[in-house]
Amino acid sequence: MTTTRSTGQGQRLTSPQKQRGLGLIGWLVVAGVVVVMGSLGYAIIPSYFEQATVNGTINDMLKDQGVRMMTPLEIEKSLEKRFSVNRIDVVKAKDIAIVRTNNKITLHLDYKVEKPLFSNISVVIHFDKTYEKSVDN
Repeated sequence: MTTTRSTGQGQRLTSPQKQRGLGLIGWLVVAGVVVVMGSLGYAIIPSYFEQATVNGTINDMLKDQGVRMMTPLEIEKSLEKRFSVNRIDVVKAKDIAIVRTNNKITLHLDYKVEKPLFSNISVVIHFDKTYEKSVDN
């Protein structure tokens, strides 16, 4: 309950001890947090979209039945073509470790993306994923 007093001219004043809400400093702190979080999201969200495209491209290639007969070099060339079509330039096919055994193809992708935030502050995002495809006949 707020206490009020009359000023004698029909106006009422509320005592400051009972007022609620954010003051100027509180709003500046909230605005600062929103700006930092927005900048962080603006910097890292595109990297996750790029990773989703890379992930989809590799998975699509592994679903292709022809990959069973490919050598690691042929897989690398196929990936490079697919990356080019999808405009993926954050990672190159030669950076993916491709191992083929008698019954399995394994691709290991490990890369980092560095995005600037403010001045000399950057955020580094590390992506590390292994893909496997059984090639049993």
